[in-house]
Amino acid sequence: MTRSRKAATAGREMPYREDGQVYGKVTHMLGNGRVTADCDDGMTRLCRIRGSMRRREWVRLGDTVLVALRSFQNEKADVIFRYDDNEVRRLLSMGEITRDQHADEDEDADVVFSNEEDWNAI
Repeated sequence: MTRSRKAATAGREMPYREDGQVYGKVTHMLGNGRVTADCDDGMTRLCRIRGSMRRREWVRLGDTVLVALRSFQNEKADVIFRYDDNEVRRLLSMGEITRDQHADEDEDADVVFSNEEDWNAI
């Protein structure tokens, strides 16, 4: 029997941003351990998932991650930690991240039907 995702992350220590690190939100999954992330400093970076995270912890679209910047390449970075939902709420309450970029968005909230009668007839 496998452990649930919440149980796997319940007892771990949560790292905070240090010098040379930023928080980011995964916007595209590119394959081969690479993702595109919108970072808190306003840049979109091509990020590589750290080797020790690849099979132990799955990074998905929309996840909040801790990104280590590279001193020699500003447009590329490395994903070093993935935050679960409870950890994101804790970062929001502490003021570490802003709600507009990292809050979970309801994907169906912006769907507008032009004529509801047509959909009810189906």
